[in-house]
Amino acid sequence: MGKGQDRKYNTTRRYNSMIRLKSSFFLVVLMLITLGVFIVELDAQDTETNRAIVQEFVEKAEELVEQDKTEEAIELYERIVKAAPDDFESRIQLAKLYEAEGNEAAAIEAYKKASVYEHGDKNVYLRLAEHFFLNEDMAGAENALKNAILSSKSEWDKPPIERQLLNLYRYQGNLEEMLQKAEAEGTLTFEMQKQHAQYYHNMGDLEKATSYFKKAIEMTNSSFDRNEVANKLLNIYLKQDREDLVLAFYENEVSEQNQSDLISTTFSPSGITVRFRGDDTRRFLIDAYKERGKLQELRTLFERKLEEDATSRAVLELLADIYWETSDYKKAAETYHALGTVDPLRRRNILSFYHAAAAFHKSNQPDKVNAVLNQAENALASINDRHSVMSFYGSFATICLKNEMFAPAIKLAEKAVSTAETSGDDWGLGYLYEILGKCYLGAKRYEDAFKAYQNMANDDRSNQYRAESGMNEAAKAGKLYEKWIPEQLKQVAENPNDPEHILKLAQSYEATKKTKEAVAQYERLTELEPENSQWYTKLGTLYQNLPQENRETDTGTEEPNIEQSAKSIDAYEKAIELDPTSYQLYDLLAKIYINSDRKPDAEKVYRRALDAPLSMGNHESAAQAIIEFYADEGQESKQIAILEELRPRMDKSAVLHELLGDLYKRIGNTEKAELTYDTWLQIRQKELNSAQSASYYRNFAEKLLDKALYPETALFYAKRAYHKYTYSGYQYPTTLGRACVANGLYDQALNHFKHALSLISNEHYMDMFWEDIAEVINIANDKERYIQMLDTFKDSMLSESSNARPKIYTIFAEYYAENDTPENAEKYLLKTGFVPDTAWIILGLFDNKDSVGYYTAYIPEETTQIDTTAKYFGRDKDKLISWEKSIDNKLDGRYDFGNDDGIKDWSVAYLWTVVISPTERNITFRFDSDDQGIIWLNGEKVFEHSRASVGGGAVQIDRHTIPVTLKQGENTILIKICNSTQTWDMYMRFTDADGNAFEDLKFKTADALLNAPPPEPIFNVNVNRGLAEYYSINNMPDKAMEQMRQTGMIHENAWLVLGPFDNTVGIGYNTEYIPEDITQIDLTAKYHGVDEQISWKKFTDDAFDGFIDFGEDIDWCVAYAWTTITSPDEREVLLRFCSDDQSKIWLNGTEVFADLSAQTAILDKHTIPVTLKAGENTILVKVCNEEMSWGFYLRVTDTDRKPYEDLKIRE
Repeated sequence: MGKGQDRKYNTTRRYNSMIRLKSSFFLVVLMLITLGVFIVELDAQDTETNRAIVQEFVEKAEELVEQDKTEEAIELYERIVKAAPDDFESRIQLAKLYEAEGNEAAAIEAYKKASVYEHGDKNVYLRLAEHFFLNEDMAGAENALKNAILSSKSEWDKPPIERQLLNLYRYQGNLEEMLQKAEAEGTLTFEMQKQHAQYYHNMGDLEKATSYFKKAIEMTNSSFDRNEVANKLLNIYLKQDREDLVLAFYENEVSEQNQSDLISTTFSPSGITVRFRGDDTRRFLIDAYKERGKLQELRTLFERKLEEDATSRAVLELLADIYWETSDYKKAAETYHALGTVDPLRRRNILSFYHAAAAFHKSNQPDKVNAVLNQAENALASINDRHSVMSFYGSFATICLKNEMFAPAIKLAEKAVSTAETSGDDWGLGYLYEILGKCYLGAKRYEDAFKAYQNMANDDRSNQYRAESGMNEAAKAGKLYEKWIPEQLKQVAENPNDPEHILKLAQSYEATKKTKEAVAQYERLTELEPENSQWYTKLGTLYQNLPQENRETDTGTEEPNIEQSAKSIDAYEKAIELDPTSYQLYDLLAKIYINSDRKPDAEKVYRRALDAPLSMGNHESAAQAIIEFYADEGQESKQIAILEELRPRMDKSAVLHELLGDLYKRIGNTEKAELTYDTWLQIRQKELNSAQSASYYRNFAEKLLDKALYPETALFYAKRAYHKYTYSGYQYPTTLGRACVANGLYDQALNHFKHALSLISNEHYMDMFWEDIAEVINIANDKERYIQMLDTFKDSMLSESSNARPKIYTIFAEYYAENDTPENAEKYLLKTGFVPDTAWIILGLFDNKDSVGYYTAYIPEETTQIDTTAKYFGRDKDKLISWEKSIDNKLDGRYDFGNDDGIKDWSVAYLWTVVISPTERNITFRFDSDDQGIIWLNGEKVFEHSRASVGGGAVQIDRHTIPVTLKQGENTILIKICNSTQTWDMYMRFTDADGNAFEDLKFKTADALLNAPPPEPIFNVNVNRGLAEYYSINNMPDKAMEQMRQTGMIHENAWLVLGPFDNTVGIGYNTEYIPEDITQIDLTAKYHGVDEQISWKKFTDDAFDGFIDFGEDIDWCVAYAWTTITSPDEREVLLRFCSDDQSKIWLNGTEVFADLSAQTAILDKHTIPVTLKAGENTILVKVCNEEMSWGFYLRVTDTDRKPYEDLKIRE
């Protein structure tokens, strides 16, 4: 609550009828002088009169606060509390003023005295606890928090304070001791026990976590709390592979619950959901088994249980949800229906009827849908509570809506809405209107949908955006504006001076993109209401969207946007004239100038905004916009001059002083930067000294740490945030740890980092935590001491947390690498199990367009030797590539292929290394890559993943664990990594099964790998094919053909082609546009193709790569290709083929292959055994395209994938 709000609140609570004392400060001084007499005589006066006199003084004190005369206000409040010691609110206000002035000691005393006169006020104890904590009075803080717990009026208020108390114990490092003490004294609460259990769970000590979670669940009767802890226990049992405990716990937990008890009702834009006891536990169980690939096993087990007890609710509910999850809707319907009939008047059973109806609907059983809905409707009559009617009907409508059962959904939603409207219980009414609108949309009742969304907008302005989106969707789908415009035109004609009718017509024109007509109506509104700024604002926007019509002038063609911009400018200027306090108008006007490349005019507009009576935030926005015009490098002096010019009029702006301090720092003027930052800090502290949120304090502490400013102040606010935060976010102790490091308090930092680590159970947040820890070294004054602290951190971890040790070793490696000690860096990197970046050699870039690289072997991949002298044709057409040293030498465990600028998007690269093991051993590869990755160990593929994350950012340490065996001696490792876009990297660690590194493995150096003698050549079709394309591009046709012949490809020069023919909706596949079993073709024949007569012609292509490319973006067409192969004898061969998209092949007039798949063409995807006759053999290929690329590959080989040298292909 801000100062203004405090003042209003306090005055209202006292006496609204009191007359405010209006006097000069001199009169106030006179009052203060005579206050001694007032105090003496106070007891003798009437109580009501006393209060009136006190109130006059209080109101004057509040005026002083409002005028920012804090010292004078404090003095007056001090005298008031002496005169009226039981005035609790004045004591609180005095304490807040002490806080605002940063007077901690006085604030504490004021709160203490307030607690005496208003014993049992929770908020006073919480303020005291915060001040005690900040002053390191831990006993006082503990006592105040305990009093706050005792003073809590509601059970819901206690858990957050209990978490604060636990954080206090963690801060002191005595959590275990204090919890044991509380348990012995019988004061241990459920929340404390749960947090204790979660600590051990996150630290990996599952036995202790199980023990404490069990104790916690025994301490509560709350369904909500039990559900949460039950899911934690189930999660632990699954981690321990104790499925027996999982199932026993689930059945026991469900059987003990009162199944009709409602836990919660959730209102959201997607609908209304009611949750009963056991729902979350059941959902958790299904998701867990599904993730482990064991959902079918769970289904079979519970089906056996159902045979033993056909009415067991626990069994029926689980099976019904499993059937639904696996799309077995028929069984789901029967099971949900059985649930509903167990006790049809129970609320959750009514819910089962609607799930049954949805499942019957999914399984196309309409008669049963209607029967079940009738049963549900009869059961609904048992619900009498109006609030329950609203939420239950809304939830049932949501089920019907999501399953496209619009008629019952509408009926239920209308009932829910009418109940809410008539009962006056309108909380959630906006969500009900939204559900009703969606139901009408589904039923194509567009006008009703529009009205429902209108009601939603009128109910709650916070829903305005979603409501308007719904209205637009309904209007567009039902063409409502087109329907309404004629009627609206009639109404405007009949009422030409009625702004309401004109506005509706204008909005209809606007919605149907009839901008010119909309403009005419808004211009009419400016004539009728010339003082209404919103019409000019609207015109300012619409003028820019008018259809452009070039006009011929004497000097050439005049750009239409000049005239339109001028109109927009005039409209916005008029709007500003009418409403000079709207910053949005200045901003809109300035943006027109910016878009017209008239930045000086835009700057003038922002300067006008600075002169206007706007808020400080608006003035700050204007100042930032102005200096952004001079953001180019080297213009810092200009930016500084502007901010210094504005400084006198914005002397209380934190934003201005921060920007100015940053600029002085950037140009190296340390003295001015410090002075400016000092002012910035004073402004921010004045704001921060009043009560703020935990996140507000933390963000400020982080900002100071990031800027390397005021470390002691950063520590103060980091502590304040840590104490105030009442949840379990790891960020708060992490920030406190950072602040301790900045102040050289490494032991305290270690304690806070341990606390932070204990709060993390999510792998994503774990990675973020270690990224933070890696960055902290940058603010450490003694970096060696920080490294020592991390070493202690590593040694203190439980064995179950060994996967965190590599992250610390990586920080060590980075530190030593940056400090020119690479030998130490590599030593620590080897302790992580990471392959040193310098141990890899790399080959790339190859093409990954349409993700073909994952399936394409650009080099021999199942090999134990590589030829580092070989040349390959890669993605870039102007050069050949070969193996080279690693491009990443950071020694941080993350191999970065370097794609910050995006020039390596859609590329493939290979990495190669040799690891030497002193013994044969079982090890674990811990691997991940962004994007797809494949690993070969000693020539054998041991792992692949096809996960792609367009946009990058998906790589995680240790995502995939791959058990393998290293042989004694040298082991070769080949990795292929395919990239889509943005980041391109990978992690690779060698560890034992527990994640611990082997320190006796050695790696060959990159120089040794590159200088290894070349092996015997290994045939690879893509190597030769790539060289053929390279030589062709570089005008060496003979060399190109020599390489192509070695591939066995029936290449581009061999084909005659005919097309395109029509393939609309796939008709071409089974349409014989020519006789397809022919063995000869007529080169003179004409055929009816798409849009023209066509005939056979020689195939031509710019690329010579073996892909018979009919062209891109020639969608839904068919083409034929014809060639001949001459064989010296009859022989069995393999045709290796793939097309984009559907295809057929005829050999000597006989169909030998057909494929209906829509696909990307991948070399050698299909193998077709055929027999060539001696002499000439004819091949006809038909390829049907859907969309985008269109063509095929075809080569002729033996069973070893090698070509025949004695076959002659037509050229």
